[in-house]
Amino acid sequence: MKPRRWEALLWSTFALAAVSVGLAAGPLPWRFAGESGLQAPEAAAPAGTAAPPVSIEPILDLALFGRLVRPAEPDAPTEETEETDLGLTLAGVIIAGDPGASGAIVAGPDGPAQAYGIGQEVTATATLAEVHGDHVILMVDGRPETLSFPQRDGMSTGVAAMRALVNAPDAPASEDDADPQAAIARYRERIASNPQTVLDNLGLVATEAGYEVADTASAGVLQAGLQPGDVVAKVNGQQVGDIERDRDFFDEVAASGRARIEVLRDGQRVVLSFPLR
Repeated sequence: MKPRRWEALLWSTFALAAVSVGLAAGPLPWRFAGESGLQAPEAAAPAGTAAPPVSIEPILDLALFGRLVRPAEPDAPTEETEETDLGLTLAGVIIAGDPGASGAIVAGPDGPAQAYGIGQEVTATATLAEVHGDHVILMVDGRPETLSFPQRDGMSTGVAAMRALVNAPDAPASEDDADPQAAIARYRERIASNPQTVLDNLGLVATEAGYEVADTASAGVLQAGLQPGDVVAKVNGQQVGDIERDRDFFDEVAASGRARIEVLRDGQRVVLSFPLR
């Protein structure tokens, strides 16, 4: 059984000190409305050649460094397009300075969320053509169609999709899978009672610069787009790295509805943004 998506966020957020929601409630239980630094795809190969397998390396190394752009207002479709009826769920987007390096995380009606690059096939009839802050454009049988983030009344589908993406393969099922709030409460309790244990389980080490991702990082942390050596420096603009102080920051992050995580990687900044409701 795959791990719970919000746990991925969780990790991120706490690590981010807010962990809680993480991926659970985060970009997932929430309304997936926003860009996400979760697994990003490799750009598709030119027509006529086989598309390479999805990889998070190119986006993490190139697209996310220093620039994860989020428009002040939701993007309007570049042209009149109808919302697709393919039964897909948009779980996250990665917007790069070079549009061709952008990507999207999309889930099918019954399958787990997967990362796609521009030009890659999302279904047998749909190809990812454009990525925007709150929607993507698919080319379906030669015509453009819009796939937008789910609205609040449709968040359950998005939550399930993201859970599938970040959930650990061997994580046992629990009632929390159907109740993100229960997961948040559970992590809040753990953080309150023993924050160091939570960090240890996630594979994070508190430092003056923030939370460093250790070689022992959990699957959820890695699936959320982080790598050993990364340092989670800020969450929602606030410096993190002090366990006692940061655990009190949890409710504030959860209430804000979004976790914006700033990560230092090899001296450069990577920004991961997760909607939390």
